Amino acid sequence: QRDYSFSAPQTVRITVPAGEMDAYYYQRIGAETEAEVWLQHQPPYLPIRIRLYDRFGNKFEQVLTGMEFQP
Repeated sequence: QRDYSFSAPQTVRITVPAGEMDAYYYQRIGAETEAEVWLQHQPPYLPIRIRLYDRFGNKFEQVLTGMEFQP
């Protein structure tokens, strides 16, 4: 198990294929690999974008492309 530290959240406006929305932005600090996370600013706090970089500089990115809520 590993523990990671993240920066204090910043509120930002982000545009992704699912639309433009407010998000909490976090950046991992003090690790050998870089990570950035944008979470929806309101419940259910969905991940809007996640970017990971490995120690070789390879990038993995996951982006919210759509949302559908059902009762």
